[in-house]
Amino acid sequence: PAYELGGTKGNDGWYKSKVVIAPPEGYELSVGNRAHFSTDAYEVSESTQTLNVYLRKISTGEQTDVITLSDIRIDSKAPVFSDLLPDEEYYVDEMQFSFVEDYYQSVTINGEEAELLSGEGNIHTVAFAAAIKRMTYNILLTDEAGNQTEITVMVGPAWLKDGIVGEGEYYLETQEEYHFPKEGEWQKAGDNTIYAGGADFYSTIEGTADFSMK
Repeated sequence: PAYELGGTKGNDGWYKSKVVIAPPEGYELSVGNRAHFSTDAYEVSESTQTLNVYLRKISTGEQTDVITLSDIRIDSKAPVFSDLLPDEEYYVDEMQFSFVEDYYQSVTINGEEAELLSGEGNIHTVAFAAAIKRMTYNILLTDEAGNQTEITVMVGPAWLKDGIVGEGEYYLETQEEYHFPKEGEWQKAGDNTIYAGGADFYSTIEGTADFSMK
């Protein structure tokens, strides 16, 4: 072989590390021109469309014609979340987050592929609606080379941040304290009790409950 390529291979011809070009035994290598022949390997640290190398046989001094290496693709950096922290809790009706990646391939949320909300340069944004209750979400970012970044967060609907119910249907969990709004009197479907505004309460069962102002 005219040369040996070393490095950590990724997906689809990508490398996830520096690429090392080494001459075969008994030869010296020069990169770019014929001025720097050496038995040392040559390191490529970033993607290169075209790289010209030359070989010289040590025993005779004979040199090869130019040998062209094309499309060396290197991506050693995994995607980076811009605004999410691992194991954090977020209370929003729509969860939105961004990440930085030059060679984006996919983002999955709990194993399901998600679509980008927007993208500008290497900054990408994704959004998804929160469920009716607090849930754990595993978010996995993957680039074209196969580098991955994974994070797990807890997301719940916005009202859970303060635990104040209103008119309509809400998902309640046991051993959690909830509150009625300070104004008016309140009633829960299936319960004849009239609750004063601002009162605290607990649910005896987990599930949805319907509230209305009396």
